[in-house]
Amino acid sequence: MKLPLWLRSLLFFIAFVCVYIPLDILIVHGFASEVPLIEYVIDEQDAFDIAIMGSSHTYSGYDPAIMNDVLVDSNTSNLSIATLSFTHISLLLKDMIAEGKQPEVLVLEMYSFQPAPNSHTQTVFFNGYSNTWRPDNLVQLFNAYPYEEWIYTLFPLIYQHDNWKDNDLLNRNRDHFWKKGTLTQEEIKYTNNLFPNGFRPNPRVISDQEFLQAVSNPANITLETSNVKSFERILEMSAENEIELIFIVAPYPKGFHADYSAMEEIEEKYGIMIHNFNGNAAAYKQFQFLDDGHLNQYGAIQASLELATIIAEETGRELANEKMDAYQQLILNEIKIGKVNHGIQITLVPQIATNAWEVDWLLVDEDGRLLKEQAGSSMDFFIPSAVLQHSGLNLKFTYKQQGLNYAAESNFVLEDLLD
Repeated sequence: MKLPLWLRSLLFFIAFVCVYIPLDILIVHGFASEVPLIEYVIDEQDAFDIAIMGSSHTYSGYDPAIMNDVLVDSNTSNLSIATLSFTHISLLLKDMIAEGKQPEVLVLEMYSFQPAPNSHTQTVFFNGYSNTWRPDNLVQLFNAYPYEEWIYTLFPLIYQHDNWKDNDLLNRNRDHFWKKGTLTQEEIKYTNNLFPNGFRPNPRVISDQEFLQAVSNPANITLETSNVKSFERILEMSAENEIELIFIVAPYPKGFHADYSAMEEIEEKYGIMIHNFNGNAAAYKQFQFLDDGHLNQYGAIQASLELATIIAEETGRELANEKMDAYQQLILNEIKIGKVNHGIQITLVPQIATNAWEVDWLLVDEDGRLLKEQAGSSMDFFIPSAVLQHSGLNLKFTYKQQGLNYAAESNFVLEDLLD
């Protein structure tokens, strides 16, 4: 008996979904996305005052703990994950509004115009947000993405066969696959406890060579069509729900000399102002960055204070001037390294030298063995020539100001400092 064409087509589609899609997830992407973490944070919080949303440039650059200290009666949440796009932000914001949890102020990092990896899109489409399967959300997704991108999203196995050779990727995807593509509750709670405000501090410092290479090879700023449409939807939802919007571009070395003409066109088209933290390349220094795209922990001190100032100016909120002054004391201006008799001396130079710091220094070798330590208020650290003979030297220090329950820390590979 020959089956009718429609039934054969239906059976083929079912077989396709049952065989191809799991292979695609397993081999290519594995739903390796942190989107469920953001939804978990939204579900757990009763309301939002100031929300910051963007990519990893954002979660590594803006510390809500600092901003809550310097903005009077404000509560800031950093709802950012790596490569979060405006398509995903628009869906998250829609869910927040539906639950009555829309923020009073929403800070958008404009790097979210960049193309997002398909793993995020697949997570959204298949098993991401709780409300994704609502018809209006699906229509929004289909309208946002050109057909070529849907083909790429649904059939990446064809395009990314090179990933088959990556055993680490295969193993990671297999783990995610057996967890049904979501972060487990244990992973979510662990991550949320580790980064309770969404900020992910990192004490490591980019090497001189990596920094110069990044500055010499500026990023290519592109605007993906789907993200432009989703950005317009964010503007509409914010206007309808009286959400104040602030637009920023986070500082990063590859952005110092990038071509921002596309962003300027966005400013003109929508009548907005984008605060570009890369506008003055001299404002941020090499030792304030983790790598070519992200601030480290004390680079984030400066960026957080600058963002708090922008929020105060644009929303009429009050700044706690004494706290601002205290955190300004924690901004490093320079790390000097000089040769002295029988060794080298490292000196921390604060941007404002009014109060002495409490500084703890540690020097360890590549095996983690302690070679020298120093505690107290000295901003100078002497390393003898004999100690410099060890390989893989790692210099760690933490510093803080009186009156602040906050300490900054750093982690240098000493060879990078000595180049």
